[in-house]
Amino acid sequence: RTDISVILYSPIDEAEIRYTTDGSIPSSTHGFIYSRPVTVAATLTLKAVAWKEGWADSSIISEYYVIEEKIDPPRFFPDGGIFPQGQEIILSSGTPGAEIRYTLDGSIPGATHGVVYTGPVLIERITTTIKAIAYINDWEGSEITSVDYVLSPYEKDGVSYEFTESGLVVTGCDNSIEELKIPEEIDGEPVISIGKDAFEDCDHLKSV
Repeated sequence: RTDISVILYSPIDEAEIRYTTDGSIPSSTHGFIYSRPVTVAATLTLKAVAWKEGWADSSIISEYYVIEEKIDPPRFFPDGGIFPQGQEIILSSGTPGAEIRYTLDGSIPGATHGVVYTGPVLIERITTTIKAIAYINDWEGSEITSVDYVLSPYEKDGVSYEFTESGLVVTGCDNSIEELKIPEEIDGEPVISIGKDAFEDCDHLKSV
């Protein structure tokens, strides 16, 4: 948002200017006395009148100023990257009172779509993209921000995986497992290989 400064003047020497920003009519006895440029920080109607002792008041001027309100887009902490399981993400906006909505399924959040942010977001899938937008009152929504997160190492059903650009690599298993079935994919990520020493400590493992 960009505030503007409005300069008021009268061609009559020593004339006093009074102005209002609440819609009321300024007069020689009502309104703010003009002494410096008027800062307009929100949409409003500025009305002003000039007067001088012994003179008739000037006509009232009225100008409508529109200030485009912009909301600070959501911020993420920590920012995107690779993290261990159990990682929570904090969302915030620099605009006080802004409501944040976010999605985890790739869809676009909006004023009526997405989860309303009320606290840290737990990342549960191996790869997750959080998209978020901020709103407040009748202002236009903020820009949509998007951040990618990866959980690695990742453990599911007693099996440990490491994330790579090509896919998931099996790196270990729970020592109590006797029979192990390795899935073709997890959360849409393909399981591409078994690490060289993946089952070194799996003492009870009988079949894979």
